[in-house]
Amino acid sequence: MAIADAVMNAADTNTDGVLSQDEYVAMYEVLGVSPEHSVPAFARLDVDVDGVICHHEYRTAIVDFYLSTDPNAPGNYLLGPVAA
Repeated sequence: MAIADAVMNAADTNTDGVLSQDEYVAMYEVLGVSPEHSVPAFARLDVDVDGVICHHEYRTAIVDFYLSTDPNAPGNYLLGPVAA
């Protein structure tokens, strides 16, 4: 999961090793995801509800996004809702 770690490290602007909600929202805003979608996604990805996303939570979300068959898996909210 080196790519996920590299993305996280790049977005971790205060270099504390985790993503705050502001860092997460800024990262996805660059990709065209509005805060309307990234703020609720952050809440879903912060599985331990400590107010930050750690490397483990982000890696798990990436795996969920690509491999989960559970439509409610937190990682399936990385980029906001998908229109059918």
